[in-house]
Amino acid sequence: MKQFAIIFLLGFILFGCVKDDTVTSFIELNEITISGLEQKYSVLLQSRLQIAPEITTTQNDDSNLSYIWYLHKTNAAVSKDTISFERNLDVVMIPQYAVPGVEYTLIYKVIDNISGVYSRIETALEVTTPYTKGTLLLCKENGIPELNFLIYDENRTLVDNVFAKANEGTRIGDNPLNIYAMDPNPLRLYMKKVFVACNNSTGGYYLDPETFEIALPFNEGFEIIPEENPISTLFYKKHGQIEYILMNGKVRKRGTNSGAFNWEIPCVFLEGETDYQVAPFILPYSGRTILYDQKNQRFFKHEPWNKGLLIPMEATEQGKEVFDPNHVGDNLELISWGKETGNVGDFWMLMKNTITQQYKVYKFNITYDFATRKQLFYSKEIIEINESIAPNLYQANSFSSIEAENDILMYSTKNKVYSVNMNQLSSGSSAMVEAEQIDMSVSNFEITKMEYVAVQVPDPTKNDPNQMRNANQIRMSVIDNNLTSLKGGISIYEVSSQGGLHSTHVFTKTGFCDEVIDIEEKYN
Repeated sequence: MKQFAIIFLLGFILFGCVKDDTVTSFIELNEITISGLEQKYSVLLQSRLQIAPEITTTQNDDSNLSYIWYLHKTNAAVSKDTISFERNLDVVMIPQYAVPGVEYTLIYKVIDNISGVYSRIETALEVTTPYTKGTLLLCKENGIPELNFLIYDENRTLVDNVFAKANEGTRIGDNPLNIYAMDPNPLRLYMKKVFVACNNSTGGYYLDPETFEIALPFNEGFEIIPEENPISTLFYKKHGQIEYILMNGKVRKRGTNSGAFNWEIPCVFLEGETDYQVAPFILPYSGRTILYDQKNQRFFKHEPWNKGLLIPMEATEQGKEVFDPNHVGDNLELISWGKETGNVGDFWMLMKNTITQQYKVYKFNITYDFATRKQLFYSKEIIEINESIAPNLYQANSFSSIEAENDILMYSTKNKVYSVNMNQLSSGSSAMVEAEQIDMSVSNFEITKMEYVAVQVPDPTKNDPNQMRNANQIRMSVIDNNLTSLKGGISIYEVSSQGGLHSTHVFTKTGFCDEVIDIEEKYN
């Protein structure tokens, strides 16, 4: 006990003599604030990007600051590329830094070299070429197929013959059909192509999206080179993680998520009638892809996990009371289809009898049945369309609908565009449901093709001069009869449902070709 007391006393004496080195004075940090950067910058490849940020510090002293600018791909976890150590950014945007068609994040970091305190700010950056953003126009000029490009500027400047210029006078193949700007996977840049579809031996070309140089003939982008000749692709769509083409009446696909570039062999039925002729339409619903077989007059679907298997739609006896999804009727042609406002899974389709030329609307529902764990088809009604309901339908030459707008069918005659609201149609009703949207006869124009599309359009603001917004548009290929030659062109109207469905003119450009075959937006 005595020894313990001595040890305790000795420890008390020793600790009582320890010197207190606690720092009671603090250095005021030179806090940094960065401002003056825009939300997004857009710069042409090989041109100069200049940014002069505003930098303030709490001590009004910037003598000991250092700076760093670096880039990284927005959607990819990759290392950052340093592009400058200067206070103000002034660099030529070369391909080693960034390439067109990729979203980048530009980061600016300012560091106080004494305290290590830093401030960091991010902004978006895109690198473009003159052909990065705009409208692709597949045309015929003096009878020869060609590709033109409308730039997203105030005057919608037209750059003509971009295909011929990029390919040393080579022309697009015979019988051009459509043009598609494909960008299915931002992380797989090699999949980004412009596809010009033609009805010929190669099926068209894949083009480089920035130069429009030929990348390869379309028929070389398959797991097995197709035997069909000619090759004819009438429809392309990306749905979920799969891309589809409807080619020569068959369904082909490739896996977008896996980065598969080559198209697979045609999808097949394993039961029942195995041969089919798919109509050039796709109806996305609940992760499935709904299609229509013109040869056998039946609905069918593709489910991603079934790989290349096509499955007929199933229906109970009650679901087939009005019409059978596995044989809708005889001599029918699918003209258009879309969603209908009402219950989940309600749809409409416009069918034409190829013998009598009679139009009818078929309404149906597709519902997931939890008891059987299947998607079941229910036929609802068939409505005959006569001239009292839609007086100009029988003179129409183009029909179009979009996923973004339930119920609405647009169609065009020689010089007018009309709409019908399918939700207003019912059996036994004779009330007119047709509404005129556009009259091109007042401008002495003829309409050769019309499409109703959901697009993005430039909507610049002070903070973001590159901002885009969603819009529904009627896009027409037109003939300008006020001209004596090269009468072809386009006319664009925006559609709004506020205050009733109506269309407002956006712009018209004619006099650069004989005919516009197809129109496609290119966003990057």
